[in-house]
Amino acid sequence: MKTNFDILATSVTYLLIGLGLFFAPDVLLQAANQEPSLFMLWLAQVLGAAMLGMGWMNYLNKTSPIGGIYGRPLLLQNLMFAFPSFIFSFKSWQANPDQIVFLYAAIVFGLIGGAIMLRFFGKGPVSASPKA
Repeated sequence: MKTNFDILATSVTYLLIGLGLFFAPDVLLQAANQEPSLFMLWLAQVLGAAMLGMGWMNYLNKTSPIGGIYGRPLLLQNLMFAFPSFIFSFKSWQANPDQIVFLYAAIVFGLIGGAIMLRFFGKGPVSASPKA
């Protein structure tokens, strides 16, 4: 079985971000100059739990074939997370240019989204009939 390195890279990235948000949300919120209120801490931990789930799902599917009927939902889920995350991170950096953390997040999510889009849209439609 061949390992898909783009899926493995996204799983490691999501797991690292998720661990940070889940176990140290106050530190990460202070790094982004956000007030660590009770709601923001809860929201960061919920987002961290979701990121851990996405990272674990990507890690479990690192050797499965990407494309076709079984692999496209995994790519679509990653694309639907990475593309809006890139846009929101870039917009946050434009509003606060002194916060370089948002620019780094935008770069990471942009690279992930680009790799996923190349993988998702790079293959032609799957034919239902066998070639003769």
